[in-house]
Amino acid sequence: MRRKLVILMVEDDKFFAEICERHFAIHKFQTKIAKNFIEADKKIKRTVPDIIIVDIALEEQFGLKWIKNLRGEEITAKIPVVVLTGLGDRENIQQALEIGANKYFLKSQITPHELAEQVSLLIKSSSSSSYSPSTPSI
Repeated sequence: MRRKLVILMVEDDKFFAEICERHFAIHKFQTKIAKNFIEADKKIKRTVPDIIIVDIALEEQFGLKWIKNLRGEEITAKIPVVVLTGLGDRENIQQALEIGANKYFLKSQITPHELAEQVSLLIKSSSSSSYSPSTPSI
């Protein structure tokens, strides 16, 4: 029996995270939800996820810095990262992709079902080819 792929979702909106979790379950993903970056770091130490979905607008630490830190750690450097946020300004999008985010989605422009589909495609493409943070997409 194959193990379920693990998604770490860093999201402070519990209701939204739970809706996404239901859609991820349809694709046979196990979802771990962290409400902040400190909790996310603890979850990563316990179980290294196959993909990380992060809202870069959380309170404790600016999300772009957190993604940059992920890319600097050997254990998380190659994990695909999806930004899912309400911050749609060009500067945040460009910075996120430059520091290693693979995808950038605005919450207002993607449904949880579409997000699950995109995550599934990203995982398939990253497992069939070697991941390179220098080739992000939006």
